[in-house]
Amino acid sequence: MRTLLAALLVSLPLAALCATPASKVATFPDSAQAQIRCPQDAIVWFNPRKKVWYTSKSRHFANDGVGGFACRGDVAKAGYKQGKE
Repeated sequence: MRTLLAALLVSLPLAALCATPASKVATFPDSAQAQIRCPQDAIVWFNPRKKVWYTSKSRHFANDGVGGFACRGDVAKAGYKQGKE
């Protein structure tokens, strides 16, 4: 019984850590507004449902109906991965 209790006490904080949502990404309605936020960074289109981002060369850039414009550094820091072009 003590072993089970000890295992439970160790696993609960670990489960809570894994369930922590990704940090929010500043989203903009157009690339010009995003560029003001981060003039030295590339502007990407990100999809929060798929947790991916796309460059302007991708066919998904501003074309998937979900998401918004953001700074590449912000989406990378939030844990989003680059989508397949």
